[in-house]
Amino acid sequence: ENGLDFLNSGVLSQDPDGDGFTNLAEWNDKTAPTDETSHPPYADKLVFHSRQQQEYILRFSARPDSERFQIMKLPSVKWPGRDNFYLRVGEASEDQKFRVDGFEERRERNNVGIEADASIVKVTYLPDGKSYDLVRNVDTTIPTFFAELEFSLDPGERFYVKEGDAFNIVKDAETKYRLTKVNEDSAVITYQTGTDPEQTIEIKKK
Repeated sequence: ENGLDFLNSGVLSQDPDGDGFTNLAEWNDKTAPTDETSHPPYADKLVFHSRQQQEYILRFSARPDSERFQIMKLPSVKWPGRDNFYLRVGEASEDQKFRVDGFEERRERNNVGIEADASIVKVTYLPDGKSYDLVRNVDTTIPTFFAELEFSLDPGERFYVKEGDAFNIVKDAETKYRLTKVNEDSAVITYQTGTDPEQTIEIKKK
């Protein structure tokens, strides 16, 4: 039907229309192998190489008075400086990274059996809207994940996308892509072309 040489043992790996997809890929997706405008989704050509992580580290260290909480930002690779924030419930840090949402006073026995302050300051990490509990004098690491991706039709050009962010592929300007989840061994991406239904693909680590 497509004028392919089916007696050629290498026909499945051939790409007669030069669109970057083999005859086998086009067969599986029911697209036309001799028409460069008809091919599987470009999302199939995304490669996931690794998950990278940035760490934002907080410690609820003290209560200067009945209304304020002292929260320290500890040094990390991305944010090497050390900061002290004195915040009330409802206030955001000066760097606009987190907001104090609540406080729970409590005490617990530590590992040597002594009753100690184990109060919790509840915060929201503003870049992703996730909630965290900061236990008194316990370091809390808030991770931000990135996917190291590559578009195999443009090999050698790796790029990084933060979890939750949208991104584009130059060759596929009509499609909107978003990285919804970065796991250790896979990345979950949604994409939508025009008014077509949104699709989801999970890319396994190579």
